[in-house]
Amino acid sequence: PQNKALKWLVCHDRISSSLIDRAARLSSSSGSAPPPLPTQSHGSIIAGNSGESQVLRRYALAVFFYSTSESGPWTEQWNFLSGEKHECAWHTNRTTHDNFAFGDFEPRGFVCLENVTHPAGAIILNDGEVEVGQMQLSFQTPNNLTGTIPPEFGHIQGMTHVDLQYQKGLYGPIPSTIGNLVGLQTFSVLFAGPQFGGVIPSSLFTIPTLEWITFQYNEGGFSFPPSI
Repeated sequence: PQNKALKWLVCHDRISSSLIDRAARLSSSSGSAPPPLPTQSHGSIIAGNSGESQVLRRYALAVFFYSTSESGPWTEQWNFLSGEKHECAWHTNRTTHDNFAFGDFEPRGFVCLENVTHPAGAIILNDGEVEVGQMQLSFQTPNNLTGTIPPEFGHIQGMTHVDLQYQKGLYGPIPSTIGNLVGLQTFSVLFAGPQFGGVIPSSLFTIPTLEWITFQYNEGGFSFPPSI
């Protein structure tokens, strides 16, 4: 999955390629070492606005996509790996009448909100006008995710909420790199299959912003680390 993600970033991700190319042109014209990548429009309140942060986030999301497509493609791609779209647009809105938080819409995929505190604030598709307050990975319906959660998952910079539900094809443990998500507020795994489980990484409990975790109705077993 890492090689596929890198190939996608270099060959198909226009946003990342544009940032990298602009930095390369500046380096070439000055004859000096490559400068930092150009900044994002506004970036994320948590992860900042560096170009490096956005490129790393898009790469990590791509690795997650390929790593969880082990037995075939997702049922719906939800705009993932759309190279011309900001990663905040990598989701879809479904009409529902049961989701009280978002009213008639239930976003699925990688969802960005303007408000940093309210879990159901205004959904935004990019950082063109404002800083991104929250970044949520929201998988609340079956979508044929098969494979493991890769270490790069912990480098989706700015991610504040993770909600994995009904993904029966996931297996293996949660990577210890989850502790790198310094702004993470909530982490939920529900209705997972029998092969997804193990000891919850102790690094998850070191995140100062973490408010709550949920592990319920899973066929596999999750256990707390001895240090908890």
